[in-house]
Amino acid sequence: MDLGMGKVADSYSRACKNRIEAMLDGYIHSLNELASLDTLKNILYGVRVVIDYRNRHLTDFAEVHLENDPKARFFSVSVTRLDIVRDVRRVMRSAGFDEMKFDEDNMTLWIIIKRPSYDQRHELALEASRLERATRQAAANVKRDTLERLRAAVDREYIEEFDIKPTMETIETIYARTVEQITLITIRRRQQILGSFFVFESKEDEQLWEEERTTAHDKLFTIHDIDYNVKTVLPIKSGPKKKVPKPEKVKQIIYVSKPTDFSNGILKDVLRSAMANNAPLKVTGCLICRSDFYLQFLEGPKESIDALYEKILVDKRHTDIKRLRGKNVNGRVFGAWAMKYDFNKNWMWSPDQVKKGVLHKLKADEALAIFEKLAIKDAEKKKLLEEEQAAILAKTKPATKKKAANATAQT
Repeated sequence: MDLGMGKVADSYSRACKNRIEAMLDGYIHSLNELASLDTLKNILYGVRVVIDYRNRHLTDFAEVHLENDPKARFFSVSVTRLDIVRDVRRVMRSAGFDEMKFDEDNMTLWIIIKRPSYDQRHELALEASRLERATRQAAANVKRDTLERLRAAVDREYIEEFDIKPTMETIETIYARTVEQITLITIRRRQQILGSFFVFESKEDEQLWEEERTTAHDKLFTIHDIDYNVKTVLPIKSGPKKKVPKPEKVKQIIYVSKPTDFSNGILKDVLRSAMANNAPLKVTGCLICRSDFYLQFLEGPKESIDALYEKILVDKRHTDIKRLRGKNVNGRVFGAWAMKYDFNKNWMWSPDQVKKGVLHKLKADEALAIFEKLAIKDAEKKKLLEEEQAAILAKTKPATKKKAANATAQT
């Protein structure tokens, strides 16, 4: 932004002016982004979700699209998977967007932009004031740095003492002009943000605005001229609604216990029994065990899990049973396993820690995180194996074709 001072004669003032004008450009950009719809493009950035038991970025499966019409009261998010719609909705609600409609035919979530409340406008205005203070401080730092450089030049006898007075006066003028421009820029943005709620913070600000305001100040920022009184019509083509399969509702239980006796025979018996009985009951899960503990995760229909846990409580093969988690959820963690088995996980806890009761002190979320980690590792191993098998198959196909061609040629 040009300070409107024309060219300055000396190099110190010129450098100071150039730095401050660049700083003002950055300030205008920050204020423009503060209340701009363009910031919505980044609303999903940094959000992580678990997809197929792997940690992924939400932006790998969803993208925000803004309308070309600046008066549009909506924007959209295109998704590539149905199971992430819930995560996108959660992010939008946390950002203050409550009204949404999902178009499954086009895999698009439409979000309605509501009229900002006074509190929302006030929060943005406070952020504008914070940016203003930071910019004023940055301008003061530029001024101080320039004066220090000028004084250092005098000390080293590059410049005579009597020659620096005009330069110092120019620097002070640049700084005073900068403070005025910062105030004018801030007033303009606060007017746009607060609308009818705007008031000048002081009589001096009001007078400065009346005397120094120009058409350039009026055109500084992007304005989204949304008419909140017009009924919103989303560009969704009506058609027969598809039936969306409901997610499976299951109950999860995690418990820890201490084996009364532990041997390979007992362990095989436990696993054999689990694999035989769990499948008909639609129960899946995972067992982590050592000679000093059992840690088991079970999931399935509520009735099946409750009945199974009652049997576990009276099973004499273990004692000191404590339930760490019991919750109804949508979807399974170990859907492919009647009973996944992991033995001797020494990377988790030492025998000393187990004796001190570290497992019995686990919180529900901590216990769940252990099994989710195992599920993610298992999914990664499975994917790696599939990729290796595909690579081997890709190598064998050309060789098979070559052999067939040779055999044909020989005949």
